[in-house]
Amino acid sequence: MTSNESPPFANANTLCATAKIICWRWWSRQTSQPKREVRYFNFQSHTDTNTWMTDALSQNRDRLAASSVGTKAFSTGGYYLKFSPGLIEMFYTDVVDIYDSNTNKWTTAKLSEARMSLAATSIDTKIFFAGGNRSGISGNISNMVDIFDNSTNSWTESTLSQTKEGLAATSIGNKAFFAGGFGIQLYSNTVDIFDGNKYK
Repeated sequence: MTSNESPPFANANTLCATAKIICWRWWSRQTSQPKREVRYFNFQSHTDTNTWMTDALSQNRDRLAASSVGTKAFSTGGYYLKFSPGLIEMFYTDVVDIYDSNTNKWTTAKLSEARMSLAATSIDTKIFFAGGNRSGISGNISNMVDIFDNSTNSWTESTLSQTKEGLAATSIGNKAFFAGGFGIQLYSNTVDIFDGNKYK
């Protein structure tokens, strides 16, 4: 599907992978359910100039984290809902959907643990997915950091100094910052800094 306009997004994330701007649509206002819709805009295409293309994640989900490294865009974690008569169940996911703008193909991977409300950022060839909530209970918050190295196509793990969800992540130069968030001891003012190959 192509369009010259992107539809309204609720709880959405936007990022850029090489020449494509990618939008994840987390939530449908019409059905009040998580969505798996993806839209991307190729601003260097000779055939799809000024058009939005529609695609889909492998799962409907909300409160995931998104970031990119090289030509790859990552949609990671979150939760999804299952409906049965008189019951709505929430499930957490460890799924990572990976879109490669060079090949225009999707692949999947797994986090070390399923969680939502995590944070993502990247430096150099590495992309980080940090913290998050593992069960919707305030005491079951994660300090896990999953790290993907695009140069070796491999995953490693590390930890934050505190367990927390709803944190903010950004990067500058060769440093990645993970700040604030909500932990077991209420709000956090701690900033974890990944510098090269180690945390400070």
